[in-house]
Amino acid sequence: MIRIPIMVGGEYKAIFETHEAMHFEEIVAFILIEEFGDKKFLQQYAKRDVISVGVGGGPFDEHPKAGSKRKEGECGATLVAKALEVDDDPGLKEILKLALISDLKGNSQPGDISSFINLMSRQSPKDPEKVIKWVKKAIRAKYKEQFHFHTVTREEFSHAAKVEFVKSGAGVVKMVVIRSDDEQASKFARSAEGSEAAIIIQKKTSGNVQIYTAQKFGINLDDVARMINLAEQQAGGRVFSTDWEILSAEGTIPGGRWHYFPQGGMILNGSLTYPDVPATKITLEQIERIVRIGVDPSLFPRHCLNSRHCLLKECDWHSWGLRRCQIRRR
Repeated sequence: MIRIPIMVGGEYKAIFETHEAMHFEEIVAFILIEEFGDKKFLQQYAKRDVISVGVGGGPFDEHPKAGSKRKEGECGATLVAKALEVDDDPGLKEILKLALISDLKGNSQPGDISSFINLMSRQSPKDPEKVIKWVKKAIRAKYKEQFHFHTVTREEFSHAAKVEFVKSGAGVVKMVVIRSDDEQASKFARSAEGSEAAIIIQKKTSGNVQIYTAQKFGINLDDVARMINLAEQQAGGRVFSTDWEILSAEGTIPGGRWHYFPQGGMILNGSLTYPDVPATKITLEQIERIVRIGVDPSLFPRHCLNSRHCLLKECDWHSWGLRRCQIRRR
């Protein structure tokens, strides 16, 4: 058993009690009490100035005792959050979910926060406060991100996003087009709380545009990359390359403004990693059209509609190197 002094409300002190080698959910509970606790909370739950979490059979111990059952769907962190009346806080939603999963599964994956906590606890068994201090920084950063995601990003998405249906190799899917500088806009669009979009086109006030896909749909962007790299060169008034292999290669073509990352399903005109990339000269409307054509392998130009074979005419679509056109022409 370990006991750690805890500051509540910046003034009222108590002792936080839990088992040796604290897990993620107990550390979250500790941080929640520090951040949201007050004198009223202490009076109700700090018996003899001790708050027990995950041990002792009290209100914050989810484990079964003799003659009782486990508190289903709960862990120390979720029980503390409910007592503090912050379980509906939008910034805590993901944190509490992770704490509960970590507790219920009883294991961690290499590289996740629980595995690092376990490692640090083993290396500093006599200094749990050192581990808490490290986790606290991560939790605060995650809380800030999640609160923004569920409030600011949600609000902007509700009035700025255009949602439409497009055909793709994965069937009919949702495509979201949004003008926004919010770095979480594409993530929100992909989420169930957004629109579960398969394709997102985001344009920032700088003029830079990013194209994202939700990987679960398996949408291939090779044709989109060819079209967009060629269109960018044409918009700039100078064509450096029309080679189809170069236009759809991973990375940025010579003199290009777009980075193609096929494994991640992204085509980026600048990013957080590369913020100084010049904005695209292609209009947002052109980009939307390029994406619609590029992801739909069943789409052909009008003069091809009545034939199963390429008519061997001079054709913009074939010059783009679309895979469907290459197959039909052969």
